Amino acid sequence: MEHRQTVVIPDIRTDPRIPQEAYRPTFVRSMIVSPMLGPEPLGALGAYWDRVRQPSDVEVRTLETLAGMAADALARFPEGLPDPGFHL
Repeated sequence: MEHRQTVVIPDIRTDPRIPQEAYRPTFVRSMIVSPMLGPEPLGALGAYWDRVRQPSDVEVRTLETLAGMAADALARFPEGLPDPGFHL
């Protein structure tokens, strides 16, 4: 999020950016995280795997596309998401 770029991490156990203590008890071994961007970062969308692997370019582009679509949807609600009873 800090650099407003997608991050691909094939092996979280060898990446110094990963807080090891947070991920050690989880199944996660590799990941892609893509920011949901507006004028300010809105959040991030991630894909996670239970084994070491290099995600394909198609997987990375797909996640980036989904993150962009999610950011566009969130931007339509600058005051936050409507209550569940809201109808367009």
